[in-house]
Order: sequence, then C-alpha cells, then structure tokens
Amino acid sequence: MIKEYYKECRNGDILEWREGFVAYSRIRASIFNIEHIWVHPTFRSEAYEPEFIKKALEKAKEIGCRYATFEVSLGQPKVFAQHRLLVELGFYPLASGKEKLIYERRV
Repeated sequence: MIKEYYKECRNGDILEWREGFVAYSRIRASIFNIEHIWVHPTFRSEAYEPEFIKKALEKAKEIGCRYATFEVSLGQPKVFAQHRLLVELGFYPLASGKEKLIYERRV
C-alpha cells in the first residue's frame, strides 16, 4: 500500500532490499528527492546506509534525473555523522530551514 502512495501522491517509489529501503519522490522531472532511508535493526551495525544512497543515486541516473536531494532533520541524534556521510558521497548543503538542512548533488 505504501508503494502505491509513493507512486500516486509523491511521484516516486520505494527501493526495497532485505536489509531495508529507500523512499524517494520526484520534485520535478530533474530532481530525485531521497525522503527516507531505513535499515533493518539486524543490519544497522553494518554500513548499509551509504550503499542504499549509492543505489538510490543509480536509480536517479537511470530515470534521467540531473540532481539528487536529501533532507536532514537538525534535531536527530546522528546529524553530524549524516553530514559527514553525505559530504563523502558528493552532496553539499544547499539550503536550511528552521529544523532541517537540504543537501544536493549532481547525479
């Protein structure tokens, strides 16, 4: 049911693996927005989040997007680790709101 929601309402999809998923939306035809990443608790000690982001970027390229964005909540406990990871993957801070920071990179 959630996959149908992402397709109909968010113009996106959910990429699923045994270890977790990435939910994305298409803000515009050229922008691939990574909305959620979830790693199953069994696999959290391993580095699946960077692999999931890389797979999402491959999907973005496959469907013709020029940019990928990723929104980080400034109130989350791992905000600094998330920042380092995104910068290592080629993202840069683009804009900030009251409680969030948006990162972007070219696909």
